[in-house]
Amino acid sequence: MKKGIAFSVLFVLMALSTTYGQIGERSVLNTPEDYEGKTVVFEDTWLDGKIVRNAHFGFYCLDVEIKNKHVPGYLYRSQLNFVVFSEELAKELTADIEKCNTDVKKGREFALLDRMSRERASRVRLTCIIERFQAYWIADVTKVELYGKHGEIIETLDAAPGAR
Repeated sequence: MKKGIAFSVLFVLMALSTTYGQIGERSVLNTPEDYEGKTVVFEDTWLDGKIVRNAHFGFYCLDVEIKNKHVPGYLYRSQLNFVVFSEELAKELTADIEKCNTDVKKGREFALLDRMSRERASRVRLTCIIERFQAYWIADVTKVELYGKHGEIIETLDAAPGAR
């Protein structure tokens, strides 16, 4: 009897964790409006070493790949865009990616729309706030954690409060 109850509880907990994982990243990418104003963490994300400044708005666009879905580092209305408002964070991030991933400069400069060059990319964990910015959906990246070669977090970069 106790084994049956323990198994049932374990099964329910496993089902809840699986459901949470399925709702997470893919759902946010497909329907960001459902997460407006919420803080979302993207685990095991790939971030390209090239960070592009949007000349019109002044923030920096990130080129990321989440669960094999590539989100190019340019501002598009048809997708969730990953951006950094802090110039200081963008510079720190570029320097740290180059320091942690010596292959950043060796990979292809261009990326296809549907995939990213893994030679140029680094594994990170992104903490973002999902927001509507004019006609765009953005993930305002407030914290970036860089993974080491063995899957451990080796560095954490935070946006300064009031970076906008």
